[in-house]
Amino acid sequence: MKVILWTSPTLHSAEYFTLTSKEDSAQLKGTINLWLEGQPTQVIYTIDCDLNWITRRITLKQRRPDGETHLVLTVDEALNWYDDGTLLPWAAGLTDIDLSITPSTNMLPLCKHNLQIGESLDVNCVWVQPPSLSLSTLPQHYTRIDAQHYDYAAPSLDYRAVLSVDEDNIVLQYGDLWNQLA
Repeated sequence: MKVILWTSPTLHSAEYFTLTSKEDSAQLKGTINLWLEGQPTQVIYTIDCDLNWITRRITLKQRRPDGETHLVLTVDEALNWYDDGTLLPWAAGLTDIDLSITPSTNMLPLCKHNLQIGESLDVNCVWVQPPSLSLSTLPQHYTRIDAQHYDYAAPSLDYRAVLSVDEDNIVLQYGDLWNQLA
């Protein structure tokens, strides 16, 4: 098990994250405390992936002064996505989740595709945006710069950053948004 603590002065957040790897799966867990849209917010999530780093289940609990909300997404073998049992046709075929308030989910396409230096990858993720917990797609582009750095872009957001990663593709630094504390 790996344990990471990320902070983001920009987002006024801190996250306690764990990655647990097993022979046939991986599990990402995080607890994020942040200031979001004028309110203290806590987001607790678990992402279960299969052996190939394909997202299979996401549970998310969000606590705010005005109440608690939950999200449960599942992905079947045919890559059909379900929101609490309701089919999401627009997400069919997608393999990755992206939670907008954490750098943890960037590791999913990196682990899945193991890019060589100079190679690029375009992926489309299911994007979750707290506090509304709205769901949409987010096209992303990754280019491996060297053994520890990727150029990351989300063209629809007009956003670009360099990601520094460790040997497990866990983000150490995400542009000027997140930093891992040693």
